[in-house]
Amino acid sequence: MDAEEALRFIEDLIRSAGDKPLSDIQRHIFRGSWQGQDYKEIHQACGQTVGLDHLMRNLGPKLWKRISMVVGDRLGETVDINKNSLQGPIERLRDVMRSLESNPPNSPEPDPSSSSEFALPWINSAAGNWLSPDWGDGEPTSWGWQKMPDVISWGGAPDVHLFRGRTQELSDLQQWVEIDGCRLVMLYGTAGIGKTWLSVKLMEQLRDQFNVVIWRSLKSSDPTQPATPVRDLMRDLTQTISKGQTWDTELQPLLDHLQKQRCLIVLDGFEAALQSGVISGRYAKGYEAYGDFLQRIGSTHHQSCFIVTSREKVREIERMEGEATPVRSYKLLGLRPFEAQQVFDTKGTFQGTDQDWRTLTRHYDGNPAFLQQVGVTIASVFDRDVRRFLNARQEDILLVDDIRLLLEQQLDRLSALELSVIRQLALQSQPVTLEDLQQSIEG
Repeated sequence: MDAEEALRFIEDLIRSAGDKPLSDIQRHIFRGSWQGQDYKEIHQACGQTVGLDHLMRNLGPKLWKRISMVVGDRLGETVDINKNSLQGPIERLRDVMRSLESNPPNSPEPDPSSSSEFALPWINSAAGNWLSPDWGDGEPTSWGWQKMPDVISWGGAPDVHLFRGRTQELSDLQQWVEIDGCRLVMLYGTAGIGKTWLSVKLMEQLRDQFNVVIWRSLKSSDPTQPATPVRDLMRDLTQTISKGQTWDTELQPLLDHLQKQRCLIVLDGFEAALQSGVISGRYAKGYEAYGDFLQRIGSTHHQSCFIVTSREKVREIERMEGEATPVRSYKLLGLRPFEAQQVFDTKGTFQGTDQDWRTLTRHYDGNPAFLQQVGVTIASVFDRDVRRFLNARQEDILLVDDIRLLLEQQLDRLSALELSVIRQLALQSQPVTLEDLQQSIEG
């Protein structure tokens, strides 16, 4: 179990216990300790937003005490976890829980009076629920059901513990999935706008509503490699949902799983299956089957939900979407100024007025990836002073290398006509009508 798996495991336990979630600094301490870092290294990695002494004498010990209690409650014994004995008890509990899941007890309701180990989580495998104690005033008074997914597969999902803002977007998407029952949602927007992070954060918030939760990226970690073919994706999904019992490269068996179980599946980076240099939404050669895949997922009745992120919206979504339909698309726009400031806060304290933050956010269209790169420049060159950066801005500063790369990636996907429109718009100092724009391009 690596640091991210361990952290998610502990946070699942804390959530099921009804306790408040870990703070960002607690996550930093846990992650660093799991990886064998000392407190000085952890202090440096978390941006030194708190004092080293406070980290060592207060924050760290309180975290270990909290984790000791939640792990001990699950194991039904006293556990003393500290920075140097972190992995053993957590991995032992994980093994116990997996064993119970594979070999559930004969009786679904343990008798607390007959055993001192009543605190172990009992599993009803048919319902996919964890049975955990309600402690009341410190004593086991009753037993209640806590819904947990049967399968959680994070794939290559990034760590989003520094996620900030997007409260309205999260609320809208949760409404679509939980209340409106959408079965296919496309989340689209430009490069660096935060689609991937939002999809992971949404998955974390919705996962307790589903039996199966899966995050996958169609893009290979190696940029020279092609996107995942649709048959390979269907094989992976059916195998993951069935826990390796079955796998298939056809769509119908996957649809059967989506009808029998409530699944939340995120497909990130869908643009990898699309052509570059043509009108948006057209599939690359050999990936046309993804069109039928989306059509069937969106038009077939089932109790699951697919969330697809892409830089471009595809035609299948446009044909099926609507305010009253279970297929919808959500265009992700830039951050608002106060959210941009929250992004900077993760890197330390920056100086700037409200107007400075509005100006900075407008310059970069609220793009989180752009703002993070600019934050590095402002911190290292302008002593964390936003005003100094704005006053000294030049093209080479405004478009640092990583920002140029993201813009080039986005432009490379456009057709010749779309590039002509952008060039003409860039030449205009005033709003222009569609007719005037067309004449400028044709002329």
